[in-house]
Amino acid sequence: MRLPAARLYAMGAVNRLYPRETLHDETAAFAREIAQVDPVALRQAKRAVNTTMDVQGQHYIRNRFAELMDTSPRLDLGGSAHDA
Repeated sequence: MRLPAARLYAMGAVNRLYPRETLHDETAAFAREIAQVDPVALRQAKRAVNTTMDVQGQHYIRNRFAELMDTSPRLDLGGSAHDA
């Protein structure tokens, strides 16, 4: 499913938005910035993210993300969140 960039930004899935006119230049500048970072530090950061995802469970992250994307109104029937 495609989502508008503004929605992804509001959900925290995207940390930067650029207008179409500057997207290429801004993306290239960001890539140059990343390329200057020590590769060992990048690997460690990626390992930390992957470990966190494993600890929390990929399924939890996917479910939570799907929950955040869902804009349909909820009907509260007085049950617990696990009843839904």
